[in-house]
Amino acid sequence: MEIQARCKPSGSILREYQNAVQQHMRAGARAPLKLSEYVESLQVGGNQRKRAAKQQATAVGGGGKRRP
Repeated sequence: MEIQARCKPSGSILREYQNAVQQHMRAGARAPLKLSEYVESLQVGGNQRKRAAKQQATAVGGGGKRRP
C-alpha cells in the first residue's frame, strides 16, 4: 500500500485521519471525511491540500458565514 511506502506506522496515519475527521466535522460538514479522500489529500500536499479540505467542508456542510 502506498501509505506504507511513506514509512509511517499505520497507527499514526489513523490518528491523523481521526484528527482530520474531527476538524472536518467541526467545520460544519454533515458527513465525515472518507479515508480514501483523506489519503488523496495527502497526495495533493501543501497548500492545495488545505484548499481542497476547505472546499470539501463548505460543499458538504455549507459552512462559513451566511450573509443576511
